[in-house]
Amino acid sequence: MDGVVEKEKGKLIQQLGSVSQFGITTDLWTHDHSSHSCITVTCQYIESFTIHSQILVTRVLDTKHTAENIRYTVKTVLEEFSAMCHSNVFVTDNASNMKAAFREFSWVGCACHNLNLVLAHAFSKKACSAGTADDFFDEDIGMPAEVVDLINNCKEIVRPVCSSLHIGCQ
Repeated sequence: MDGVVEKEKGKLIQQLGSVSQFGITTDLWTHDHSSHSCITVTCQYIESFTIHSQILVTRVLDTKHTAENIRYTVKTVLEEFSAMCHSNVFVTDNASNMKAAFREFSWVGCACHNLNLVLAHAFSKKACSAGTADDFFDEDIGMPAEVVDLINNCKEIVRPVCSSLHIGCQ
């Protein structure tokens, strides 16, 4: 199996070698069953008017999630795949350690994370409590029951895509 992985990795490195700039996305999460922290690094790029997205790695990251450790890990991965360019654009959540990890580069907050924060605030118990019947409101989550059902249904639709891309969908 290692031979197949190394062969495919070599082909990917060769393919990435002709690219001059990447969009790099990374995220951290804790594995539900092992309690290990994991990091995934993906790269996106355009070649011949086609957008490509490649998952470079998903690895255990059991060190402290400091900006320095995150930057070092991502930089090591990018160098391993010949994808480290100073012109790369990094996309992460808005966590202060992520922002700090890529402060020397172009950094953009993930639109999906931003939308999640806005919706979580908009549907918070405080925001939704005015004129809401008790049986309409999910007390555990702090949102109207219909919104909880809608979000859960959307997650069921999106989860297989996230899983295939190794993106942590909560």
